[in-house]
Amino acid sequence: MHRVRRAIREHVAKHRRQPGVLVVEVPLLFENGFNQLFDQTVAVITSKKSSEQRAIQRGMSIGLYKFFSARQWSLARKAK
Repeated sequence: MHRVRRAIREHVAKHRRQPGVLVVEVPLLFENGFNQLFDQTVAVITSKKSSEQRAIQRGMSIGLYKFFSARQWSLARKAK
């Protein structure tokens, strides 16, 4: 987790002075408190079924999908 946080900070520092919006995709953004590193966050909310199907299409097994899903905030909590 520390490596991820360091990589995010380095990326932000590198692009801080450039005009425009800096977008950073962070897995488990809220669960690991990374949302505190940003001024704003955007969460893509979809149905569980759609999320599961997309993960499987990317080659993830259903077991691994369920493993990761159990460790994430609920979609309703992220939407809040």
